[in-house]
Amino acid sequence: MDDDETAVIVARTSIIASFGAVATFSTAFQRKKRKNTVWIRRYLQLRNQFGTYNTLLPELSKSPKFYAYSRIDVDTFELLFQMIEADITRKKTRLR
Repeated sequence: MDDDETAVIVARTSIIASFGAVATFSTAFQRKKRKNTVWIRRYLQLRNQFGTYNTLLPELSKSPKFYAYSRIDVDTFELLFQMIEADITRKKTRLR
């Protein structure tokens, strides 16, 4: 083999090695790609079933223990809730 053939073989080998490195890097990058995650935690999804407002307060509003729990009577609680309901209701946004 002369120097020209050796130079061509070395050039081809380095090109093949660089393609191999790029392929390895791209597959490694794909493996590290994060999955999309859910924005709401599991316990927050279940609050409509097991939350205080939906489970405890309806039971307490029927008993005289409501005042001991909340320190206001049922009518005042309902009035206050109606006043702030629009402010505390969850809103859909483009961020989620």
